[in-house]
Amino acid sequence: MATRVALVRVLVAGVLLAATVGPLIGQDNAPVRNRPLMALIDSFLQHPFNEDLRVGLFDSANARPDVTVNITGSVTPFLCYADTASIVRALDALLLTAFVAGDMREQLRMGRDTDQPEAGIRAVLNVYQIIQSRVPNYRVPEVDQWREAQASSRLSAVADSLGAHSGDCKPKAARYPPGAALGTPRP
Repeated sequence: MATRVALVRVLVAGVLLAATVGPLIGQDNAPVRNRPLMALIDSFLQHPFNEDLRVGLFDSANARPDVTVNITGSVTPFLCYADTASIVRALDALLLTAFVAGDMREQLRMGRDTDQPEAGIRAVLNVYQIIQSRVPNYRVPEVDQWREAQASSRLSAVADSLGAHSGDCKPKAARYPPGAALGTPRP
């Protein structure tokens, strides 16, 4: 009889341990499961001109049910300009990818599919700097303002405000006249 009581206590203790540790194991596996995608994101953010990385990121973002990125005119103002030059549109696409990558990376890191516009904006600022190192006369006035907000430690408040605004782009005039040359991107 004593053996049976001891066995029941061991079983109960095992069930309680599994109930307590099981959720913790699941939390630890979530970041491990996301490491390859997070590495892809980090690679893109360091090498945004790599087209394969950019395409891979968008494919991954579209295929992930555990990621929600809200793309609005307020957080992607570079898409609202009427520029037609293919180089300008390509550079704007890099910033869009940076926003998606930064927002998605933070969600994967947290393990929650809650939009993270500040992380997206920080990624845009990073890629914007890389773009300007290769194409110095490429400009997005709103991103320049974000850079100023970051320098004065106001970026979190700005990002919160921008993230709260939803809606489409309000069309803006082109930043560059038709046929304007931005110069050849430096290697």
